[in-house]
Amino acid sequence: MDPKARRSALIRREAARLRQSPPQGPVIVAGSTGSVPATAELLAAVADLPRGAIVLPGLDLDMDDASWEALGEAPRPRLSAKHPAPAFTEGSVSGHPQYGLKLLLDRLKVLRRDVLALCPPESPRLVARARLVSEALRPAATTDRWTGYLARVSPDARAEALTEVELLTARNEAEEALAVAIALREALERGETAALVSPDRLLARRVAEELGRWSITVDDSAGRPLDQTPPAVLAMLAARLALEGCVPLDLLALLKHPLARLGLPAKEIRAAARSLERGVLRGPLPRLGSGGLAEAISAARLASEGAHVPRWKKLVEADWTAVEDLVARLRAALAPLERLAEQDGPVPVVELTSAHAEVLKAIAGDETGSEAELYRGETGDALALALAGLMEAGRAGLAVPARASGPRCSRR
Repeated sequence: MDPKARRSALIRREAARLRQSPPQGPVIVAGSTGSVPATAELLAAVADLPRGAIVLPGLDLDMDDASWEALGEAPRPRLSAKHPAPAFTEGSVSGHPQYGLKLLLDRLKVLRRDVLALCPPESPRLVARARLVSEALRPAATTDRWTGYLARVSPDARAEALTEVELLTARNEAEEALAVAIALREALERGETAALVSPDRLLARRVAEELGRWSITVDDSAGRPLDQTPPAVLAMLAARLALEGCVPLDLLALLKHPLARLGLPAKEIRAAARSLERGVLRGPLPRLGSGGLAEAISAARLASEGAHVPRWKKLVEADWTAVEDLVARLRAALAPLERLAEQDGPVPVVELTSAHAEVLKAIAGDETGSEAELYRGETGDALALALAGLMEAGRAGLAVPARASGPRCSRR
């Protein structure tokens, strides 16, 4: 089932449940604009409850009625079969920050003047700032009324609205993130509470990384995609190696991953990975598969005995021993998934997931055999839940070709 269709169906089911069996306690929906039709239905169901409440995010109660009406009416469906999608009425300002809220109030048949302010600002400065922002965001149809605002509000009052508001101009994204991180760190040093509010997810992640350099852990309320967490990155690299033939780029990325251990101390696996890169991978491309990698090591070791081999590429006997041991451990770790990749036809998802978990256990296991670091913390819990969910999917009888289940299968 399409994920969006499933989400909408679940939301509509919840709305129907609330209408059929209204709960006795309070039901509050906060922070939603109801831009999705199914969500708007749920909000309408909550609004009709005896103790239902909707908390709208940032509704502008200061905007004059002419500007509010200039935002446009709710979209009406076209009657033509050639254009079944909803069409916006002429004059609608769908990109305005208040448009979604106006659309929601129209659907709920609620007038804006009937909405109560949950926590109006008490500071005159914040009141003036909210008014200034409202004026700056006027729809194009009423921008001529800016002159009235300028006549009513003195320059000193407008300047007061922007007190403690600063503009920072950065030369690039890295400098921007560092500047924001420094400002947050200084706030912590003063014993204050600070927050970064930004629609730019890349900026938020960069700032979090910069703060991590000072051992400052931040709570990112927007979350982080699972495939961008260290445990999931290791899981995807392991799948690529097993299902796509140990491509050197992915191989080195996995061996240098902080969670990859293969039963070795961190110092030893990193040193062996550097020797493998220098003595074997900086040459002819190995045959696909872990077996091809082992053959490439034997060929490179034999060739290294010749006098024509550059000095920088020569490895001592201890280095070759470490490289061979490393690849032997890697081959044993990848074996469960590699065996499934050789099978023709679909493989049950539960079997693929079980083999993947076994591979991860071997790769992430340290010298004591423990893979606890892989599943440690919030990111580790998320990976464990994802694997558990795939294991449960086996009850549905879902089966896919092993190679098609890999993160990238175009090379095959």
